[in-house]
Amino acid sequence: MISVKQEPFRTARIKQGFTLTSLAQKAGVTRKHLSLIENGHASPGPELAKKLTTILNTEYDSIWVVQ
Repeated sequence: MISVKQEPFRTARIKQGFTLTSLAQKAGVTRKHLSLIENGHASPGPELAKKLTTILNTEYDSIWVVQ
């Protein structure tokens, strides 16, 4: 299971200039699904976690915890 590190994820998103809506569109998911992930209420699959890491131009371990 992959869990989000909420504050680092949000900080990376904002630093890259993304709103929830714009990041969701770029990642190919709904804004609601991305919001659930960002707030720790849903877990991304491995492919989506990697895609979001790449889009946010950050290190995987800085925004995700693999349990």
